[in-house]
Amino acid sequence: MLKFGLVGGTGPAATVHYYLNIIQHLQTRKEDKHLPRLVIDSVDPVRIFNFVRTGDEKGLSAYLLETIQNLYQAGAKAAAFTGMTPHSVFKEVHALSPISLVHIMDGVIEDCRRLNFRKLLLVGSNKTMCGGFAAEPFLAAGIEVVIPNEQERNEIQHITEEEIEFGQKTEENVRYFIELISHAAQRECTEAVVLANTDLPTYLAGEELSFKTLDPVVSHIRKISDAILSE
Repeated sequence: MLKFGLVGGTGPAATVHYYLNIIQHLQTRKEDKHLPRLVIDSVDPVRIFNFVRTGDEKGLSAYLLETIQNLYQAGAKAAAFTGMTPHSVFKEVHALSPISLVHIMDGVIEDCRRLNFRKLLLVGSNKTMCGGFAAEPFLAAGIEVVIPNEQERNEIQHITEEEIEFGQKTEENVRYFIELISHAAQRECTEAVVLANTDLPTYLAGEELSFKTLDPVVSHIRKISDAILSE
C-alpha cells in the first residue's frame, strides 16, 4: 500500500475522523488486515484563519507547502488536506508539491451525478462560501450552487471560529446552526446541503436534520483509499 500523508489540524476533530475512517474504509476493501501507512503533520488553525483574514494567499500557500514537504520527507508519496479552507490554494500548492494531492471535491461531483442533484446549498467558512474555489468544481459539472445570505454567513463563521474548528460543541449553538442552514435551504429550494467544512459531519453527528446533506469527507476518504491501494 502507498504511504499517504494527511495535513491535519484544520480542525483536530476532522483529522481524527479522517485517520480512523480511512483505516475502516480500507478494511472493507482488503482481504488482509494490514493497516495503511499514514503520516500526519498538523497545522495551526489560528494561523490558517489569520492568513485568510488578511488575504495573504502567498503566506497560506507557503505555510501549507511547508507541511507537504514534511510529509514528503517522512516518506509519503501522496497527500490530502483534512480541512476545506486549505483547498482555497490547492492549485498553487499542488503546482509546487513534490507529491500528488487528492482534492476533496472530486468524489462529491461523482456523488451528485449519481444522485442527480442539480442545485446545492454550500455551507462552510466564509472563505469557503464566498471564495469560489469550492463552488468551481460543481459549476464546471453543470450543478448550480448557492450560499446563505450575508447575515447567515456571519453567524456560521462565528460558530465555526468559536466551536467547530476546535472540536467543541454546545447544544444551543448546534440548534441555532441547524436552524440557519434549514432556513437557507428552504428559501433557496435546494436539493441538498454540501457540508463544506470537514468538521461539520462530526459537529452535526446525531442531530436530527430536515435537509439532505452531502459529506465531502466520505467521498474524499474513498478517493484517498483509491490512492493508497494504487500501489
